[in-house]
Amino acid sequence: MGHGAQSRGSLRLLDLQSPRFRAGHWQDLSAADLELLFAPEVTRWLPGGFHGLADDAARRQFLEAMSGEAETVALFADGWGIGLLILSYEDTGRSEPGRRPTRHIGYLLAQHVWGQGYASALLQAVQALFRGSGTIISGGVMDENAASARVLEKAGFRGSRNGAETTYCWDSCES
Repeated sequence: MGHGAQSRGSLRLLDLQSPRFRAGHWQDLSAADLELLFAPEVTRWLPGGFHGLADDAARRQFLEAMSGEAETVALFADGWGIGLLILSYEDTGRSEPGRRPTRHIGYLLAQHVWGQGYASALLQAVQALFRGSGTIISGGVMDENAASARVLEKAGFRGSRNGAETTYCWDSCES
């Protein structure tokens, strides 16, 4: 899938921006950017597919496959790739009466930008993009990842504990 191709969804995430970063095509990330984004300390609390991708080709193959399941965009600041945002496509296979669209969010930021407010800026930009749309944004956080949990709570996501993970949800109609 090339830069302009779409498998599903509107790729609205490419409109995402803040004073701190802009969204772009993940294919525009350099090999060095991807190496930093898939470093073991960055992917530590992410699902298994994010681990053990030893070279640029494996990382790009993984992101290509991920793009078939979710909108996947890169985050750029000052010309450098600093993160990835992954937002599942709406489940169009189930049209239950009264069912609200839900999209599952995942993101990762290069370790050198941790603690600088990029995660908060990212969530604020996602909320601005979806505010009033009727969409529920949901994301899971492992118990050991307290920093991510704090960022989601600060952004107004509500948590519900499920084993070793807490699922956080934000309702675009409530804020």
